[in-house]
Amino acid sequence: MTKSGFKYSDYSIDIFTSINEADSDNKWSAFKTDFLTGSYLKVLEQSNPSDLQFRYLMISNLQGETCGIIYFQLLKFSGKNIHLKKSPFLSILVNLALGICPFKLLICGNVFAVNFKPYCFHEEKISETDITKIVEEYTKLEKSDAILLKDFGVDFSNNLLYSMGYQNYTADLTMCMDVKQEWNSIDDYKHALTKKYRRRFEKITASASTLKREELTISTIVKYKETLFKLFKHVSAKQTMSMGLINKNYFEEFKAAFPERFKVVGYFEGEELIAFCTYIDRNDLLEVHYIGMDYSMNEKYNLYFNILFDSLKLAISERKSQLELGRTAREAKANLGSKAVYFNDYMKLNSSLAIKAADWLSQNFQKSMGEEWQKRNPFRKE
Repeated sequence: MTKSGFKYSDYSIDIFTSINEADSDNKWSAFKTDFLTGSYLKVLEQSNPSDLQFRYLMISNLQGETCGIIYFQLLKFSGKNIHLKKSPFLSILVNLALGICPFKLLICGNVFAVNFKPYCFHEEKISETDITKIVEEYTKLEKSDAILLKDFGVDFSNNLLYSMGYQNYTADLTMCMDVKQEWNSIDDYKHALTKKYRRRFEKITASASTLKREELTISTIVKYKETLFKLFKHVSAKQTMSMGLINKNYFEEFKAAFPERFKVVGYFEGEELIAFCTYIDRNDLLEVHYIGMDYSMNEKYNLYFNILFDSLKLAISERKSQLELGRTAREAKANLGSKAVYFNDYMKLNSSLAIKAADWLSQNFQKSMGEEWQKRNPFRKE
């Protein structure tokens, strides 16, 4: 095997480090999928995340036909990925440890999205078992501390993955809300709430009634580029762990690539941008992508909660069936009415250090999420 490619059974696997190389003859784009499009993956590359490298595997059979593609991200953890503001001394120790011995995680999947299937193949030309084994063969080349098979789906054989040393990773979930067909406006949602949550809705929405909401064009995204990135950094720094450290060009590049499917909504106090929310239109589903805010304004205007209500309002107006809200702030999202959706992820730990690090990171992340969110239900009994 070589870094540029390898053989498995009757298949040849080419490895590329850029989508521009992988799609040079449009073989990659020939696979029609919402998740692995060359235009989308190019945006991720151009955001130039400081902690990620990208790998694209293209599988060919003996006849030279491209019969499958697989997407990987190689994450190199540093102190920038871990935020332990409540434990400054521990944060220093983690920084030092990662500086001396970086932790590498190979992900078959995408840290920027949920429910992102990392492979696509022609069933008549290659089997799902062969796809799994090719993934396993490739992971041996990267020599990472841990491997995460993310959003792999239920169609893959658990027994096969377990025999390869993988364990089901049950901590991965996202908060998703069903948007009821009978809701024609946000008022219909409000009337479905209990009295307690209806009063809460009215109080929160009233607190931000003076704010101006504006969908930003690409020119205004460029105009507010520095502010958008600063507000985004405020939010990402609050998370215990962040992966995929984007740069300040991310939002304008996404908008340029997907002018109709990507929205940036800004919240203005007078002429000052104090918060924003980005959305991706995934047909029947509206995904809340990244948000940013000035936390000094959050209490006055209930910015985060208003962003959640406005997201639901947008999903209703655009007749979506689901609103995807992401992994964090579970209690706030449960108060909105969302439920947890669990994913079929698998992990393999290749060293004792990886085992300890994964256990520590998982415990801290789960602790930061709490458990109260599981008890929330804002709706009246039907």
